[in-house]
Amino acid sequence: MEFNWKDWSLGNRIIFSSAIIAVLSLLLPWADMGLVTINGFGQQGYILLIFYVYPIYQLLNSKPINAIYGLLSSLLAIITSISFAFSKTVEVFNTSMNVSGSGLVLFILASIALTIGVYMSKA
Repeated sequence: MEFNWKDWSLGNRIIFSSAIIAVLSLLLPWADMGLVTINGFGQQGYILLIFYVYPIYQLLNSKPINAIYGLLSSLLAIITSISFAFSKTVEVFNTSMNVSGSGLVLFILASIALTIGVYMSKA
């Protein structure tokens, strides 16, 4: 494995940065109900990091990222994290509200950045 920030393209830098942001988002609230907040580890958000494995593995091994596999994994990261956010809807006093926290929103944004980075660096 090789970490070579200076030789990476902008797309590769975006991929690496989005992965770091996605991991850090697990420390923030993924469910925020006012008095009670649960971080990404408590919500098992680390499972969604599986979609980051292929682009990061290829990047650190200095191999080109296949466009189909890279875009598929990054788009699945977006779709599953958005569906995860929609699953955080609860009903309180006959009013439906979404309790998604800032960490989950940050993870969704990191997944969008991952897709952009993969698109920019595709083989």
